[in-house]
Amino acid sequence: MYLKKAEDKLRRMDQKIRELAAEAKKEGEKARKKAVEKGRVMEEKLKEKSEVARKKLDDLKASGSQKWESFKKELDAMIRTWSESTIVLSPE
Repeated sequence: MYLKKAEDKLRRMDQKIRELAAEAKKEGEKARKKAVEKGRVMEEKLKEKSEVARKKLDDLKASGSQKWESFKKELDAMIRTWSESTIVLSPE
């Protein structure tokens, strides 16, 4: 009698362990998908910022010395923002 009850309890515990493992795997997959999506969105934003910065650089090259300081400040700010954004993405 005792052995049967103990075996039943162990079977239920094993089943619970399998259920928890499956749930953890499912939650892990959700977290992975969320992280991948966040990375994709960040990548798109950084690409957009990079394109704007490149356009500003091209404009700067074409403008001559009159607009140099104004464009330089804008470009420096964009590059700094981009650089700070990439630091967030870097693995630690």
